[in-house]
Amino acid sequence: LGLVGSEMCIRDSVNTAENNDHTSLFPTVNMARRLSPSRLTRRKLPPMCLLHGLNDRITPVEHVRSFRRWMRWKGNKVELREFLAADHRFFNFNTSHVHFDNSLRAMEQFLIQHRLLDPEQIPEREEMSLR
Repeated sequence: LGLVGSEMCIRDSVNTAENNDHTSLFPTVNMARRLSPSRLTRRKLPPMCLLHGLNDRITPVEHVRSFRRWMRWKGNKVELREFLAADHRFFNFNTSHVHFDNSLRAMEQFLIQHRLLDPEQIPEREEMSLR
C-alpha cells in the first residue's frame, strides 16, 4: 500500500478479517481483523488502482472484486485491472517482462488520469503488450 500524491496505489488487497492463511501473519487474530484493508475502508479515500492476476492462488480475485465493490459503495473511486494468465507476483520484472511492462503502463495511465504524472515524462519503451 502506498500513497502517491493524493492517489493510492495498492499492491496487495488482502482480507485479513477472515480466518485464512493471511491471518497467521499477525500476532493475534484480533489484530489481523483490525488492520485488514477490508475493514479500514471509509468515505473520501484517495482514488485507487488495483492490479491483480486472475491466476492468483494466494489472494483470490473475488476478494479483490469484493473489496472494490465495498470501496465503491463507500463512494470511493477504484479501478481494478485484471491480468490474464498472471499469478500473485505477476508484476515483478523477473517473473514476466510482459506483465511487468503492462503493470507499469496501467499505473502510468492511472497517474496521468489523476494528473500526478506528466505523459511527457514517460520514457519511450519497446512495445511488449500482450493480453
